[in-house]
Amino acid sequence: MNGIVIIAPNKLDMLKVCLPSVEHFAKKYNVDVQAVTKEEYFLPKVSGYNFKIFEKFQAQHFTDKYDRMIRMDVDIVFNPDCPNIFDEFEPGKVWGVFEDSGNRRRDRRRQIVHIQETMGRIEPKWSKGYFNAGVILTDKKHSPLYEVSREELNLHIKKRLGRFKEQNTMNWRARNLGYEIDNMRYRYNHMSKNTDSGHRQKDSYVIHFAGKQAGKIQKMRELYKFWYG
Repeated sequence: MNGIVIIAPNKLDMLKVCLPSVEHFAKKYNVDVQAVTKEEYFLPKVSGYNFKIFEKFQAQHFTDKYDRMIRMDVDIVFNPDCPNIFDEFEPGKVWGVFEDSGNRRRDRRRQIVHIQETMGRIEPKWSKGYFNAGVILTDKKHSPLYEVSREELNLHIKKRLGRFKEQNTMNWRARNLGYEIDNMRYRYNHMSKNTDSGHRQKDSYVIHFAGKQAGKIQKMRELYKFWYG
């Protein structure tokens, strides 16, 4: 069985918008859906960074349950015409959407350098191919990607992890574990950078309202209403 795991502790308002769109997809393609709504790691929220984003590692509790799994953030709306993602992308790889391109290329590749300075060099040389951690498709064999304990996380967050601490960590772990990583392309994780590049939001399949945005929930509601009525 394939599954989708939505990480949504303390974000029930967003879940009310996100979940119905995901359930539409799941019903269409016979996919299971789980929504994580409680914290497990209880990491701090400090000035400048919310370490609670590391709750994404709760996905480890579902990896044995599914043959393939999409782990996703909650600030997302699925297009009702989204094709079956599990059919679109072959098994065996970790699939994400690379964001070290366009106006984010320099910054994201700087993050690749930074996280290796802290966590260790990746061989063969890793200098490009930095994925957004909001939507990741994995197989059962990739379960170690998420296998981190609360104790390990409490030690980990004290390190110099760069600007996008959780996302840098996820990228480094996937590379360090030797997984083959490939690019799903923007239509499966459409972010503001794609809109800025001239791609219409409503033409994509998975819309991700990533980052801090004024009126984020309202934007999600408006898009949901446009697609689902």
